[in-house]
Amino acid sequence: MSDFRKVLDDNQLVEAVHSGVTYTWWNKQLGRNKIISKLDKMFINWNWLDKYVGWSYKALNRLSSDHSPLVGRTYHISKPHNTPFRFMDMWCSHPSFLPLVEENWHGPIDGNPFYVLIQKLKRLKLALKTWNKEYFGHIQNNIRLETKVLEDLQLN
Repeated sequence: MSDFRKVLDDNQLVEAVHSGVTYTWWNKQLGRNKIISKLDKMFINWNWLDKYVGWSYKALNRLSSDHSPLVGRTYHISKPHNTPFRFMDMWCSHPSFLPLVEENWHGPIDGNPFYVLIQKLKRLKLALKTWNKEYFGHIQNNIRLETKVLEDLQLN
């Protein structure tokens, strides 16, 4: 199993979001001899998720096989053009945050004070969005990956 975990880690693979039946394998026995397990899964990496937005899979009911068929699907949900800017508290603890803010705030802009303020905020917003993607990109996926690693460590 450690070789399998190494392949997953080396290729930055995580289990895709899934729905459907919980157990994907059944030994076709009943009563006390019945064994069910979740053996079948789909794994993806961040490149796949970037290309196929909303990728997930569904485990369907078993028909003739002892395994459930897995069906992958994607839903492209376009982002709204005017997504509100959200400040993340975690940014403040990053060592490059303050230098980035200072660099973008102190750049020269001409105009009346209100215009200067608006332009500085716009410039800072753009810089923070780019910086966030570089240092904290895919945070929800990273949380899911680290949670899975933690669960695996607790089970072993």
